[in-house]
Amino acid sequence: MNEIQAVQKQLNNEKVQEKFSEILKDQGPSFVASLSTLLTNNELLAKAGTNKIVTAALKAAALDLSVLPDLGEAYVIPYEKKRKVNGKWTTVDVDANLQLGYRGLIKLVQNTGRVGKVAGVEIYAANKPKYNRIYGELSIGNPEYDPDVDEPSEVVGYLAYYYLDGHRIENYWSKKKVLKHVEKFSQSWDSYKKEIRPKSAWGTSFDAMAIKTVIKDLLKFAPKSQQVAKAIADDDRSDRRDITPAEKEPVTDETPTINVPEEAATEADEPKLETSSPNQTAQTKQDTASNVAPSDMSFEDNAADDFLKGLGY
Repeated sequence: MNEIQAVQKQLNNEKVQEKFSEILKDQGPSFVASLSTLLTNNELLAKAGTNKIVTAALKAAALDLSVLPDLGEAYVIPYEKKRKVNGKWTTVDVDANLQLGYRGLIKLVQNTGRVGKVAGVEIYAANKPKYNRIYGELSIGNPEYDPDVDEPSEVVGYLAYYYLDGHRIENYWSKKKVLKHVEKFSQSWDSYKKEIRPKSAWGTSFDAMAIKTVIKDLLKFAPKSQQVAKAIADDDRSDRRDITPAEKEPVTDETPTINVPEEAATEADEPKLETSSPNQTAQTKQDTASNVAPSDMSFEDNAADDFLKGLGY
């Protein structure tokens, strides 16, 4: 039995499913089904362990967001914790973190009933944009330009907007501002080569990632409940956490996420440099072993009880 099968077996334990139904009412069965789909072919996520996976997913369920990747509302992303062992980066633990998709962000603010259409779009040089930074005003000299039918033009910025009580609220970032954001905050930026990692989400889907970033920045100020505001703030901190090694050396192991859409695979390209005493190292190995489901793990009632206690229920 591999890690994926082990976690799925625990999720399907009768006592565990009863607890999910108690917590999530009618959504319990669909919650378990979505987690099983999420784990399909995602061995790295399974190595995070059932407790971490479910804890992250329950945060999405509390917001009425799906973690099914195809819906793009929220993602449970595995992050490897690495340490140098004998000069080589070695995975010592795997975390599971919730990351909001931009469709999830839109859904959250629209649930207030005050926010209408939310959208984002590329702005091209042929649009002849002029941005007044002082007043935050964007004017478009040629709004009729259509990149699908007109001559090719370079993308120079990104516009996000939503309608609040009938009034349009806008947010514009130039492409240069987006690039500075990636360099400062994203682990998709290779600080050694001074460029975006080609295999990262920013490297393969720059425009889509840029639009999501500008939408997120815009929606920080949209009407929302306290719970939603906290979720967006937590997501923002997750995107920006620094897991870059102190040494200035190239890192070639770039497999922190598996089986997630490009929009979600954003912020875990480099391993984290950690320093610890021998006792701490031993404890880390012990903690790691407890988070990875071994192939001979038993799933009797007492195991289900331990799992539920670990979730705090």
